[in-house]
Amino acid sequence: MKAAKNNLLLFLIPAGICFVLGVVMLISGNVILESAKSMIPQNTGEEVGDVEGYAVLIDLFGAGFAGLTGLIFYMGGVILTPYSGLVIAITVIARLIYKKTSGRILAYRIIMGIDFAVLILPPVFLLVISLMEGTAVSFALFYLAGAAAMLVAGCRWTYTDRILK
Repeated sequence: MKAAKNNLLLFLIPAGICFVLGVVMLISGNVILESAKSMIPQNTGEEVGDVEGYAVLIDLFGAGFAGLTGLIFYMGGVILTPYSGLVIAITVIARLIYKKTSGRILAYRIIMGIDFAVLILPPVFLLVISLMEGTAVSFALFYLAGAAAMLVAGCRWTYTDRILK
């Protein structure tokens, strides 16, 4: 039972933090997008002089930059929230199934294997894309190292005799 609780905490705490962060990113991205819309200057139909024209261009640049920032935040939340929610759901289901009988331990190990796959595939995918594009490789390696550490610890608790203790 101790190993199942360790796996639950190992996956639930980071996934919960990521879920909250994803929700915050969704909300703040939406707020930034709305404020970017309000930054766009309204055309009154009057002729605009040079100075006012430059000010309009600067306002449009600021609105575009704010809109891009809001979109990045919003899309980060769109990706992070369901991913972390999936990890939380699979981990909780695995913990609910766990019992010290041979059939239940096998089912727990299978579901945790799915959880491990869900955990490790995105950072590997991100690393491959980063290496192909040559960007954000350090972030991808950091993410992969954290996921691999969680994977090794989780596998030790799931697939060894520690699960029976």
